[in-house]
Amino acid sequence: MINRPFAVVSLSKNGETIAPGEEISQTLRFANYSPTAIDRAYVTFNSPNGWESEPATATFNNIAAGPAVLGASDSQNVAETDWIVRPPIDAMSKKRELGVTVEYGDSISIEEQFTINVE
Repeated sequence: MINRPFAVVSLSKNGETIAPGEEISQTLRFANYSPTAIDRAYVTFNSPNGWESEPATATFNNIAAGPAVLGASDSQNVAETDWIVRPPIDAMSKKRELGVTVEYGDSISIEEQFTINVE
């Protein structure tokens, strides 16, 4: 039996409305709920062409096993980062899908989507 680490990705906002050229900050939370520590998780922020994204990628290192294992506290098994996205000043009014992809373990990938309304 292969032990595949179980983790959850969550985002702080969905369905926000912003004006063209206005930035929005999104917090990504990666929580390890498996009995195994995760050495490294790679995050890729996916935004539409022409949008600014800071950062474009992030890396989490040494994420402890889940809180039910070995008495780890929530802060030990969770990694967070802030991501700022900004549509171009000439962006058309439209609902846009953005997302993140987190890859970790042996080819495990989690994708999480969210919506921004540009008006």
